[in-house]
Order: sequence, then structure tokens, then C-alpha cells
Amino acid sequence: MFSKILTVSTQKNTRSDLERREVTDKETQVIFESLRFAKATPAQYWVPLIGAYSGMRQSEICQLYRSDVQDIDGVWCFNVNRDGEKRLKTANSARIIPIHREILRLGFLKFVNSGKSQRLFQELPFVNGKAGHAFSKWFGKLKLQLIKEGKLSAASQNMTFHGFRHTVATKMRNAEIAESMAAEVLGHETGAAMTYTRYAKRSQIEPLVKAVESIRYGTEESPIRK
Repeated sequence: MFSKILTVSTQKNTRSDLERREVTDKETQVIFESLRFAKATPAQYWVPLIGAYSGMRQSEICQLYRSDVQDIDGVWCFNVNRDGEKRLKTANSARIIPIHREILRLGFLKFVNSGKSQRLFQELPFVNGKAGHAFSKWFGKLKLQLIKEGKLSAASQNMTFHGFRHTVATKMRNAEIAESMAAEVLGHETGAAMTYTRYAKRSQIEPLVKAVESIRYGTEESPIRK
């Protein structure tokens, strides 16, 4: 009986450790480099970039509509919402996130405007109400392939997409971004009476732009994928 209890406890701790584990700059650089030359689908190319430069949850990115990419007083943003079939983890998850200049530089708006489907990543079907199932399986395979090729070390076995959220949080903290702004970007509770989601103005967006632009990996301004 006691051995079973100890085993369960150990598994829970391991799970917790995995959830807190950040994606390192080196791992991010390797992933980005592999995607530059890979024959990736739109989701395979853009979802990791968006996650790394926004801290958005995988499911939030995978379910985006083209109409969720919005110009708010001259600032291109993601409008994270639960419109239509989309789901959000909490009420605080509904938010406005400025799009990082690196994502824009890589041609994201051209991609957004080039499609006709309502959803941004139409190739990702909804499974049990979530659109990230197929992407999650692919990301796991990519990680294992990069380890097999020696581009990532065995220590990357426990890397997860969710780790980008922790990485983004750390980068904003290191850049001395106000905790309230970091919470707005990540969709955490801020204690404010009203979020920016429905009533965002430029005066409110600018602090968020500063927060998002503090996210750097040392790969910025690298050649755009052909």
C-alpha cells in the first residue's frame, strides 16, 4: 500500500516539474532554425513562433480566426476570445496581445490575408472541442526528431509547448515589465475591474507592446524562410 502511495506522489511531482519547465533560448533557436527550411504546414511554422513571442496557450493559437488578427489604433494584435466554437481556459484568458514585430517581419500578415477560410489554421481539426490535438502530436515528434539528429540534447525530452509560457514570463520579469502587464499578456488574473479585451485603446495597448517586445531569443532579424 505504502509503495503505491509513494509512486503516485512521485508521478505528481514529476508532472508538476514538467509543467514549470521553461523552453531554453537554445531549444527555441534550434526549433526556429529547423522550421526555416522545413516543408512545414502553416500551423507547424506559425504556431511555435506565436507561442514563443506571445506566451499564448497552444489551444488559443490553434483555434484562432483570421478575424482575430486586428489593427487596434495602428497596432496589430491578437484578440483572444471565445467567439464561435473557440474555448478559453478562464475568463481572464480573454485578452488583447500585441503581435511581436518579429512575427510581423516574417510575413505573418501576408499569410493571414492570403487565405479564405474563417480559421487561421484550417488544417487543425477540433477534437473534443479543442483544436490543438494534431499540432501537439506533431510538436512531440519534432522534438524527438531533433534529439535523434543531435540538434537537441536528451535533456529536451521533457520540453513541452506549454514551457513557452514560462519562458515568456521569465523574459518579461527579467526586463522589469510590470507584473500587471505580464498578467495581461499571459491571461492571468490581474485584479482589475476591466480587461483590455473589448475596450482597448492605444494608450492601453502601448504598455502591452513594451511587454511583448521585451521577448527576445537572439534569432531576431534572421533571414526570412524561403
